[in-house]
Amino acid sequence: MSGLQIDILAHTEMVEFVCTGSLSFEEAIELGEQIREVMLKKPATDRILVDVSRAQVKIDMMRRFMLGEFIAKNLAHIRIALVAASGDINKMVENTAVNRGASLYATHDREAALSWLGQIT
Repeated sequence: MSGLQIDILAHTEMVEFVCTGSLSFEEAIELGEQIREVMLKKPATDRILVDVSRAQVKIDMMRRFMLGEFIAKNLAHIRIALVAASGDINKMVENTAVNRGASLYATHDREAALSWLGQIT
C-alpha cells in the first residue's frame, strides 16, 4: 500500500484502523484483506472502527459499489464503523454492503461511530 499508511490499535472490545495518505480502490481492497487477517488473529471481537477521515479518498462511484460488494462478501461477519470526512461520504459503500448482508455504518462523526459499535452510550 504505497500511498496509504495504516496504524492498527487493539482496544478491549474492538480493533481500530487509522488511515492517512491516499486511499485508492486497490488500497481499500488491501485494507479489507488486512482487516480480515487481523480479525482471524483476534477472534474475541467482531467490531472494527476504520478511520479514513485524514486520508485523501480517491474512489469513484462504480468502485465504491464494488467495495461494498467486497465488504459484504468478505467481511459480513464483522461490525464495521467507517469514519470519513463528510465530503467523502455518499453512502454508496454502506448501502451496497448492507443490502448484501454486511453490518457497516459510514459517518463523519467518530462518537456516532463508537456509539453504533456499542463502545459508548
